[in-house]
Amino acid sequence: KQWYQRRVRGMSGRRGGDSPKGGDDTVIRIPPHFYIHVLDLKTNVTKTTVGPDTFVRQDNEKVVEGPTKMVIIPPNHYCVVANPVIKNKEGLVQFDNFGLVQLITDGSTPLNLFNTA
Repeated sequence: KQWYQRRVRGMSGRRGGDSPKGGDDTVIRIPPHFYIHVLDLKTNVTKTTVGPDTFVRQDNEKVVEGPTKMVIIPPNHYCVVANPVIKNKEGLVQFDNFGLVQLITDGSTPLNLFNTA
């Protein structure tokens, strides 16, 4: 019972969205077209969680950025992807030994102005 009282007292009734960066919040509500960056302290890997979602932070996770509004590209516009991923013959994204996505680093910049599929 004492542990439960300390836990509730430490949370002070705060819910997600009370602090601008997420900080110590356990529950964070991510609105549509927003995202957060979550650092896993065990593996030191940062993941992106996209809204709309209710994100429940685990003890081994830390919200390092967000919620941040996405950049929305208007119709009839384009953007150049600075770091495209490497894909295999089947068109699937390739990962390295640590489970991270491999990126093209040779400086080539593919630019598709139409649907290639």
